[in-house]
Amino acid sequence: YDYGLGWSVHARCRLVGRGAVLGAALLYGRYGSVAGLDRYQEDVTRELSLAERVLETSVWAGYAPPGAFVQARLAVESVDRRSEADEFTVRARERRVVTSFGLLF
Repeated sequence: YDYGLGWSVHARCRLVGRGAVLGAALLYGRYGSVAGLDRYQEDVTRELSLAERVLETSVWAGYAPPGAFVQARLAVESVDRRSEADEFTVRARERRVVTSFGLLF
């Protein structure tokens, strides 16, 4: 584990009309370790410089017949991460297609 500090921004938009909905979302964050703030700092034998970048995107389309209480939705989502620990860097990318059916109330 590590203590970290960072920032993130999240934006989302959607268009709705006649039971149809189109939307998109974006999240971007950057985080870094805060050296020297460990709860048991005197026991730490090696401080690592850690950094994390996250990019999440999503686009979706849904439909709910007028007057209905259910909605069907199809989304394409992506999560990209870049993690750094001293001289080591790991990148991970995850893509998914999600279908859902929900209740509207």
